Amino acid sequence: INLNYNLPIQDLDIMIDIEHTYLEDLSLYLESPDGIRYILSSELGDSKNDYSNTVFDQEATQSISAGSPPFTGSFRPLQNIAETYGNSALGIWKLIIQDNYVEDTGRLVDFTLKVCLEGIPQANSDDDSIPDEKDNCPEITNEDQNDIDDNGIGDACDIFSAQNISITKKDSTCSNKANGSINFDARANYTYTAEIVGDNGYRKTLEFNSQGNGISNLPTGNYFICVYLYSFPDFEYCYETQISAPEPLEVIPSLNLINSILNLSLKGSDHFWITLNRETFEVKDKKEIKLKLLSKLNRVEVKTANSCQGIFEEWINTSQQAYVFPNPVTENATLILPENISVDVFLLSGSGNILWKDKDIQSNGKGHQIPMSRLSPGFYLLQIAYPNSFESIKLIKR
Repeated sequence: INLNYNLPIQDLDIMIDIEHTYLEDLSLYLESPDGIRYILSSELGDSKNDYSNTVFDQEATQSISAGSPPFTGSFRPLQNIAETYGNSALGIWKLIIQDNYVEDTGRLVDFTLKVCLEGIPQANSDDDSIPDEKDNCPEITNEDQNDIDDNGIGDACDIFSAQNISITKKDSTCSNKANGSINFDARANYTYTAEIVGDNGYRKTLEFNSQGNGISNLPTGNYFICVYLYSFPDFEYCYETQISAPEPLEVIPSLNLINSILNLSLKGSDHFWITLNRETFEVKDKKEIKLKLLSKLNRVEVKTANSCQGIFEEWINTSQQAYVFPNPVTENATLILPENISVDVFLLSGSGNILWKDKDIQSNGKGHQIPMSRLSPGFYLLQIAYPNSFESIKLIKR
């Protein structure tokens, strides 16, 4: 039973009708809105039947323990329910019937509370604890009485509040993924209609209320949103938002060969992981970093937390000689040239025959593939023709 009067109790009577065989099986409790249980009757009546128009009244002359089935009339409960006097009647009151044995069955026919309250009950249209004359939303339950803009109208019914509608968006994780989202919320508990139109051809209509709703799997683009409330013709709010995606990772290297300092210009994030020759470190809130190169041949890798932004990888050869790996070779070999140079490359057999050549190869930081996968095992010679010199590297094919 739900009582919606926030007034102190002066007197409380409980009337029950229960059809049940073998009454000694039953225990009866009254639970108040604050969760306190009071024992009304327990294991009384022996093998006889029914509670019939039984009233539990703390002011009755006879205790229920002295009564006889079907306990018709008024009786004091086993536990003093006068402890509820002076407390608020507001809330849900429960009759709890515990059947301690399964052999017999029964049913609850009636449960009634008769409550005498102190004061005059006031109109309370929404059944909360605040009477209409003090309720900032008399038609909608809002126990908290929140009023974010302090205009005297509670958030639960203030549809024209500038802070009523809340729209949030989540960008796509990648430019090639349609996984953005837009979520709708409202403080005032009505059913709203939102129309969403994207400049990418997307179009959708949805409903939401104070429990929220949203759309997902959105591609990047500009979205135009209008929210309507058909029960209030003057209600219309329109918004514009954008689902964007992170920029691609962009790394621009520049090398000072005199002091072997590598400068990296970084774009696409504010958090990078840089690996230099197998040593990894984090860089935050920096758009440029200088690295001291302690080896002749260096490998640099830059990435972000977002894998779809790509990975920057580059070999940097600060010496005047080329490097080839692996050696011995099982498939193809990779040639790393010195920085800022153009060469001709020849692959020779052990007897000096030219098996493959490529001219005007530029050093590019990515390495150049020397095709050896189809060659027989044996000894080979890689010749590199610089503008003013030659370099020969022995290769073994396994």
